[in-house]
Amino acid sequence: LLSSSEMEVLWDGLTADLIHAIQVQAQVRLREGRHTIPLDKDNMRPQFWFDSSGSDIFSVNNDTATKGCKISANFFVGSQRMTLDEDLDTSKHISERSQPMVKNGDLIFDPPLRLGNVAPTLLHFPQLFEDKAMPRLRRMQFVGFVIEFLASLWFLLEKILWMIERRCQVHLSKVKVAPIFRRQSAVGEAQWRLSLSFTGHLLLFDFLPIPFISFHLPTFVIPQPHALLEYLLTAQPFASAKLHRENIAEERITVAALSALDSFNTSVKAVVTPPAVEMDLTMPGGLTLSFEMMHGLDVTTNTRMKRESTPPTLLSIPKPNSNTTLNSWFNSGQSNADSSRLKHQHISVPSTAQLPSQMYDANSMSPWFFEIAVDGITSADKIVVNVSRCTGRQEDESTSFPSRSTFSVSGSVVICRAQSNTAVLNHRPTSGMPLLKRNLSGTLAKNTSDSLPPIHALLMFPDTYVQSSKRSSGHLVEYDYAFDVGEETQLDTVSLSYGASHPMLKGGTIVTCMLESIYAYGSIHAREGAIVDPSEKLRKRNILRHLPAVNFTAGVQNMFIPKSSISYLDDGNTRSIPEMDGGRLMIRVLGGIDESMLNNNVPSAQIVKEGIKVVADFGVTTFASKNESNLNEFPELDIFDKLCSYILGTCDGSITCHLRPQKMLSSTSSSGPNVFNPLEAYEIDFSGSKVSLRLKEANFNLGHRRVIVPTETTFAVKVLESVVNMGFEGTTKCELAWDFQGTSPILQVTTPGQTIAETSHEDRQQAPLLIKALCQGRLNLDVSSVGGISFTQASTSRENKEGLYDWKFFNALVSPDDDSPARMMDVLHDKKTMNRLLAVTKLINSDLEKIASYALTKVWRAKEIFDQEGVSDPGHAIPGHRMARLMSLFLCGDVSQVDEILPIIQRVVAGNGLDVVKVKELIRKHVNAYDDWAAEIDRGVKWAAMMLGPMTVPSPFVETEVPPLTECIDITRYAGIPTAKELYNTLHDKRKLPLDSTFSNLVSRIAPYMTFRQVSYVLNSRPASHWQPFDLKRLRYVYSVKKKVEEISESYGGLSFMPQSFFVSVFLGEATRSSLRAATGSNGNVNNPETEVKVGNRSALSMLRRQRSPKFDSEGFIMSPAGRVASLHDLAKVQSKQNVLHSACDVSDDLLGDSLLGPQDIAVLLQAGLTSAIKGSTVVQLNQRMLLDLMASQPASFAIGVLAELGADGPRQLANALMALCDLDQGSFKEAHCIDIHSLLEMWLPGLKIPRRDDYLAGGKWARQSFYDAIYSVAISILDLSETYIGLKLRIQQVRHHSERDPLPVPMERLSDLNDQPTSQLMSTIKDAVTKISVAD
Repeated sequence: LLSSSEMEVLWDGLTADLIHAIQVQAQVRLREGRHTIPLDKDNMRPQFWFDSSGSDIFSVNNDTATKGCKISANFFVGSQRMTLDEDLDTSKHISERSQPMVKNGDLIFDPPLRLGNVAPTLLHFPQLFEDKAMPRLRRMQFVGFVIEFLASLWFLLEKILWMIERRCQVHLSKVKVAPIFRRQSAVGEAQWRLSLSFTGHLLLFDFLPIPFISFHLPTFVIPQPHALLEYLLTAQPFASAKLHRENIAEERITVAALSALDSFNTSVKAVVTPPAVEMDLTMPGGLTLSFEMMHGLDVTTNTRMKRESTPPTLLSIPKPNSNTTLNSWFNSGQSNADSSRLKHQHISVPSTAQLPSQMYDANSMSPWFFEIAVDGITSADKIVVNVSRCTGRQEDESTSFPSRSTFSVSGSVVICRAQSNTAVLNHRPTSGMPLLKRNLSGTLAKNTSDSLPPIHALLMFPDTYVQSSKRSSGHLVEYDYAFDVGEETQLDTVSLSYGASHPMLKGGTIVTCMLESIYAYGSIHAREGAIVDPSEKLRKRNILRHLPAVNFTAGVQNMFIPKSSISYLDDGNTRSIPEMDGGRLMIRVLGGIDESMLNNNVPSAQIVKEGIKVVADFGVTTFASKNESNLNEFPELDIFDKLCSYILGTCDGSITCHLRPQKMLSSTSSSGPNVFNPLEAYEIDFSGSKVSLRLKEANFNLGHRRVIVPTETTFAVKVLESVVNMGFEGTTKCELAWDFQGTSPILQVTTPGQTIAETSHEDRQQAPLLIKALCQGRLNLDVSSVGGISFTQASTSRENKEGLYDWKFFNALVSPDDDSPARMMDVLHDKKTMNRLLAVTKLINSDLEKIASYALTKVWRAKEIFDQEGVSDPGHAIPGHRMARLMSLFLCGDVSQVDEILPIIQRVVAGNGLDVVKVKELIRKHVNAYDDWAAEIDRGVKWAAMMLGPMTVPSPFVETEVPPLTECIDITRYAGIPTAKELYNTLHDKRKLPLDSTFSNLVSRIAPYMTFRQVSYVLNSRPASHWQPFDLKRLRYVYSVKKKVEEISESYGGLSFMPQSFFVSVFLGEATRSSLRAATGSNGNVNNPETEVKVGNRSALSMLRRQRSPKFDSEGFIMSPAGRVASLHDLAKVQSKQNVLHSACDVSDDLLGDSLLGPQDIAVLLQAGLTSAIKGSTVVQLNQRMLLDLMASQPASFAIGVLAELGADGPRQLANALMALCDLDQGSFKEAHCIDIHSLLEMWLPGLKIPRRDDYLAGGKWARQSFYDAIYSVAISILDLSETYIGLKLRIQQVRHHSERDPLPVPMERLSDLNDQPTSQLMSTIKDAVTKISVAD
């Protein structure tokens, strides 16, 4: 979430009518002296200025402490025909108010403010705006002539007025603002405007005052603003003129105005309705998470929803609803907000038919009353803001359940220029005492230069006032703040909605939760040494650099999911309808707290010096969930229906999350963690978290079968140790506990075609599922960094008993070790357990029970025979006569058949194969069920004969010369791609100098094709400063990805790594998105993943609600890269056209893609998904699709390389991978986004036809042929096509010191003439040794 720097805020839904009344009373003191306001962009022209020094004629108090002009401002915004008290009365209904407008206002200057360059400024105003009446007047011949005449004399007129102004000073004492209503005319429509009147005096010859009172300037000189906030708060605030913002130096004017400010004191009272807020987070894999929040309950009727006191009952699946607005959760009527609010006749009101049903209107709720008091001082190097009071309250007595909400915040902020000797900004995050009462005035930079921009200019416009070439410590900003949230803060109700969707996946999720009685209190402060560089690019990750010192508590006393909502969870395979009642939550946030800040009686757990620790305690009195899951049909087990389940219970627990700096000394190498990057410098500790679940009722129904879980069953999970980095890489150790209260879950079965609910107790059969030893237990679950799971002995538990079903039993199931086979054999020979298993199997399928019973009987008999004969190890069954004796005892119970079995064994040992006829005769003679299973037994015997039969060994093939593959391919094919030897030679050459930018870029491009050890060596061979910044970033990313993939390559597949797909998805989405972005930026293709997520500006929750409409159409449908390639008819032609368009590119562009994952990395991740124990899960399907999309966005040779890596151990392995890939489950994808894997592979493999399994089944056109043989032949052809990639891989990964054609090296002393060799300090010794050897010979 923090790795991407892209963020967008949409304000389209905000309207000015959320503001109902505002009263502003402020006093501002201007800094003494003359201040210039650059209203004209041309610095050569005279600029407007004002002098706040005052005048002795009108100022009695000349104390230096009160020097400077004081401005008193009063402004009132409210409804027409209402008094100020009525405007600020929150009991007034919204329908009684008109649109908000500025009712009056005034500015009083004490002493009067002297203005300079008034005449040139007024003459310059027409360039800043254009009066709306001017175009019409220009069309009048006489008026146009007058305007042209004045324009010709403009320079002379300006000189005359300037000369007059020198003898006539303007002093302004008051500005009054009053609304006026202008009726519709030919110039414009009817509208409310603000009339500006000026009061002051003209001082002639510095001694003769001439007053002017309520003087109005013409609108073509100073235009009239809008009175309605709806138009005033826009880019065009003037009613009588059009503003030319391109002619206004907004930044310079703002900086100049703030530079004139010395101190301020403001009091604001307002009646405002808070809007609803929605946040969409698009994850790298394309999943969009949406959060929506608003104050209040039912937004349409403003009445509290009635909730029953009885336990929640399940809702049926909601019917499709076409509502797309926020309150489409509810089944209530239209909004109470009507057209009575729009009382101005010139406003056009849409008809009811034009308005969407149940449109969300925040004003249907009672408004809030806010009161804020702020004061502060400003200077060029320091800003101090003190919020002495910030309160808000909301009361709604109109309903049967009155609601009251309030909050209180106070604090202060100090911002100043940092010291000149301040350390660099990119320092290690450290913990220190928070500066609660720190006065930053003493930390100002010494010898502050006047050339430095003011502090407010640095904060507001860093790009303009801080050039990258002129950065210094004087541009750094130090800050301190302290805010307290009062204990009286409480919110009555907040509605929170959560949504999740993916543009290519089926289903979606919407859950609406009501939070009642929310409370909060605490404080937040800045930490010691808090410094920020305003010119630094804004990134969300930089939040970690400025973690505050905080001690904050918030909680919710009641949470519930309203029954009238349509909350549901749907991942395409499972649909759930959740219910919740009586939830509670308390969150404690701690960080930067020292012992000196707390009392002596405070526990040590609350002392958090480094980072921030969040502790969330929660509990749910009642929760329920009705689920429906799709299952594949299994006719042999009578499985045709969906799995329906119902769960009712309670839940509580505590989640602890500690974000803190990692314990690292420094970054010692280019491949090491970058301590200056917050994402690499921090880690998250979840140790101490725990969750417990108590079931009141739980059952699972599948057709005529049902499983009932005992009441008061409990499950508990406790995190003993879990520390992960920001990429969620790390290990976790949990403690699992369960207790079925001494009773096993029950399996009930009735006649097929009926349900359990339809039958009586007499028609049901039931059996317990678990033995007593498994009804209670406790063990530890260890999760590795790659998602591997294993069980160990629980460290705390009296329930942990030594026996057959301890932690070793579960470990043998999911993570087998050397002792696991023995443990499973012990379980298999435990008759009590097996009899329970047979009873359950009989209820599921009687035929299956017969087979299992027969097999178990034989296994038990074999165990008795082995015990009698003293066989405890496979080696004890040797030699052959002993093996024949054991088999004879197993078949007939005596040793009468030893003479017949021994020749069969001897024939197999001799390599002559299995005697099928004799084996079948023995089985027919001693197995009673032979006739019933003749076909199956015959097939098994033939399979054994093939496995034990002799095979032809091919004769050895000898070549006189075997050159490497890279030398067999034309060298021009790899033009521009260095060999490994050339790469290392360049790295080792001139080690003190930085690398050439071209070579640095080339190494970063071929890095995905290197091995992990190579990338590590390349990064460590040169310091970070020798690489180009972007190339170093890419190399480090490839290094981290390859390190993760190497760990996965050694451990994947099966139950042992069941959660691995979730760990893979964390980094796979980001790597795929970054690779696709690189491909988009380099070759301009359309493989941009962002376009597949964003569809206009419609929010994710709105799209989810529209999906419930029967008329919903998936607008903006865009194929993924793999879908586009699979839909093409000839990929080679398309790529040839692209090569023609990019003929100027490097020859290596068709070999080296832009992927951050190399073919070997993608092959490992694909194989991990194909062998996953949960192939049908949505996460696994999405991971596989992202990998296919990444392959499709690269050159075709890249995909061939991936397939070659899948068959690195031979064509048989590739054939197995192709069969699994062609049968890739896509059940979670929408039908439009499902791709034909066969077509996709055929587009990557020109000239090859991928066989389809259906053609080789009964009724297919190739039914008489082997499907495996067809796939095997394709696998051989793919390996033949991959020679170019294999040559590229060997070229990059291996150093060849000699070629095959070079003569064999011989020792130097064997050469004929040593004198011709280069001089060496050992040459004399070698000659002496040769002489002595010859004498010895």
